[in-house]
Amino acid sequence: MSRIIFPAIIFLAAVGLFLGYTNATYQNIGKLKSQVAAYDQALNNSKELLKVRNDLTDKYNNMSNSDRDHLTKLMPDNVDNIRLVIDIQNIALKYGMNPKDIKYDARAGHSTTTAGSTVGATPTDLANDQKDYSTFELEFSVTGTYPNFLLFLKDLEQSLRLVDVESISFQAPDAGANSTKYGIRIKTYWLKN
Repeated sequence: MSRIIFPAIIFLAAVGLFLGYTNATYQNIGKLKSQVAAYDQALNNSKELLKVRNDLTDKYNNMSNSDRDHLTKLMPDNVDNIRLVIDIQNIALKYGMNPKDIKYDARAGHSTTTAGSTVGATPTDLANDQKDYSTFELEFSVTGTYPNFLLFLKDLEQSLRLVDVESISFQAPDAGANSTKYGIRIKTYWLKN
């Protein structure tokens, strides 16, 4: 009888050991293997991102200084509204026009939400805070002939600074005058830090 009881006890102990410890450990190992696979994938992704970053850094470092200046002028990392007004004035002066009645929002170029605070922020403000860039709107007027105004717009379009003309309005000239007053609203872009 002891020949049957002793092996039965050992068998039951082995089954209990398997169900209580070995099976749980084996399932835990399966979970750990899936975590290791996820970490390996994340590591591979980080290596690819690092390679892309290094490639872009090398391209940027191999650019000439004038190309870097052009890139910075195309999409500056700050609003720089004074430089924008000066650039517009220089373009306008070539055609005998001088920008006047310059208007812009003094709050433009600053984040609408502060340090995680969304009190008073509209959904549009919150969506704009998620973008890597921001916009700056500027309104001004110039007075000149229609052909000169078209040349001014063409030069504004071809300037290095990325500018969208949002609207144009005009006032008919007085009797005997050949100059028209044009109101222009533009939007420009800048990168957030």
